[in-house]
Amino acid sequence: MSARIAVNGDSALADGLRDGLSRLGHELVSSGSLDAMVVVHRPAGEGRAIEEYSDAEFDAAWEQPLRATVAAFLDARTRGARRLVVVTTTAGMTGAEIGAPDAMAADALRALVKSTARQWGTEGITVNTVAVDPGLAGATNSAVSLAPPALGGPGDPRWDIAPLVAACCSDDFHHLTGATLTADGGSWMP
Repeated sequence: MSARIAVNGDSALADGLRDGLSRLGHELVSSGSLDAMVVVHRPAGEGRAIEEYSDAEFDAAWEQPLRATVAAFLDARTRGARRLVVVTTTAGMTGAEIGAPDAMAADALRALVKSTARQWGTEGITVNTVAVDPGLAGATNSAVSLAPPALGGPGDPRWDIAPLVAACCSDDFHHLTGATLTADGGSWMP
């Protein structure tokens, strides 16, 4: 079944997801009513050590994605969306050697997903996270992995990530909420 989906984000990952969702037969919308909202977290990707940030830079790097996601969620709810999905990186689950604000934002987004899933679940709204490889999301920071991806790489947004996002936007996943689905090719297997 085709869904009306808004993809909120400006990055190669967001563009790839738009292409993939469209290829799967979903209608991409920017205004009007919608069935689902996908918010794509674009890491600042500055790759600096924590001590190299000013207080203002540090706050902006991790706080801005949260504020933007809250605004997108509220807009989506007003427009009738029943499925909300955040696409972020595994850096929040693993930590990052450099780029701590990006890792903080990713994990804070997962906490926001869980809280809104609890708050809006009685309305039949599901809220989930899809965590991807930091490099796929455009981050230059590094996360520590004990093994290379089991599937050989982080995947392609159009062919590998979009189908999972589409499933989260569908009624087929109506009983999944507050979850983080890791789609990084098997680097992290939580």
